[in-house]
Amino acid sequence: FIRTYPDPATGYVAGYYSPLLYGSAGLEATFNDELTGQAGNDALERTLNNLLNRPQRGADLRLTLDSHLQRQATDLMGDSNGSVVVMDVETGEVLVLASNPNYDPERIFTASPGESDEATAYWESLIDNDDAPLVLRATLGLFTPGSTFKTITAAIGIELGLIELDEVFEDNGELNIDGRILVENNRPDESRDQWTVREGVAWSLNVVFAQIGLRIGGTDFWESGQEFGFGQDIPFDLPVSESQLASSREYLRNNNAIADTAFGQGELLVTPLYMCMVTSMYVNEGEMMEPSLVDAVVDDGNVSRELEPTVWRQPISPRTAAAVEEMMVNAVENGTVSRAQVDGYTVGGKTGTAETGDGSAHSWFIGFIGDEEPRYAVAVVLEQGSGGLADAVTIGRDILVEAIIAPTPED
Repeated sequence: FIRTYPDPATGYVAGYYSPLLYGSAGLEATFNDELTGQAGNDALERTLNNLLNRPQRGADLRLTLDSHLQRQATDLMGDSNGSVVVMDVETGEVLVLASNPNYDPERIFTASPGESDEATAYWESLIDNDDAPLVLRATLGLFTPGSTFKTITAAIGIELGLIELDEVFEDNGELNIDGRILVENNRPDESRDQWTVREGVAWSLNVVFAQIGLRIGGTDFWESGQEFGFGQDIPFDLPVSESQLASSREYLRNNNAIADTAFGQGELLVTPLYMCMVTSMYVNEGEMMEPSLVDAVVDDGNVSRELEPTVWRQPISPRTAAAVEEMMVNAVENGTVSRAQVDGYTVGGKTGTAETGDGSAHSWFIGFIGDEEPRYAVAVVLEQGSGGLADAVTIGRDILVEAIIAPTPED
């Protein structure tokens, strides 16, 4: 089986195939039997095929990826390390699964021992690269979500009946939490000290969300997190790292840990794919769809497996989802995410700046776009310190616009 990968923006999503040296990864590993024509064959049939040199034509995979959007996302990231994920909010189809840096799987493929030296040299360069290009950040990268997580805190509080959108919290610039002073740097008007939950999202007020988190409490935070899929395996066509609310339930017994978690820090770790799923949920009546990358397996013209949209879980009611959707639209129209506005379309979004512990910070944007109803969701994370000049909000807005205004035929 000869491997060619004509599009560098999509090749690494397929994964690599190196039977003589490094095995396989990605879709090459998940669907190896289908791609090599072994699916459905028993051991005797495989032995006879080998003895008689019978040709074994593999099946084709039809992907949900939009290659035009995938290339666009890759171009928008430029030299910045990070990831862009775009999903259809109703079906869970993944249209973009971009990761940077990445690799050329064709240079890892080896069909004969004579090709091994070049492949080995390339492999070792990937392994030695501190930026870890073999890690598909969209599914395997774990990042602190920063203030994008405030949407989840708000959803939990509303779902549990503990807060309402127009409920007022005091934020005069600081909050004493068991002797620790949490300083608020995000108030747009320092003469005010009363802010609604809606405004807390729009202006990303940490003091407001620390209070919401403390009202929720560690036990309900942890249990709600399980409902949201933290610590759970996400069913997908590629391996996905488990997102983490906290390293253990015990961590959330501390009030400062609860507060930090509520505004997106603490021990939180999420994948870009997970945050795109969450964003889709807000505009899909609280239903979190199973993400899908393989639309169908086609064997000699016959479809042997076809995508059926499936709900993975529903942690919040349609009412709660609508409330979070409204807050995210308000954040774009009246808050910190105004750069995401698109004339003629409804856009909702939330930004985040995630401290990493080494003095740098990652930037996030999650959002959605629609005309009459939201259709696409996006999650963007950019690793700061990677040398790029890209901006998460600009990337998110531009790729959403491309998805809804300039759709291209599948290719």
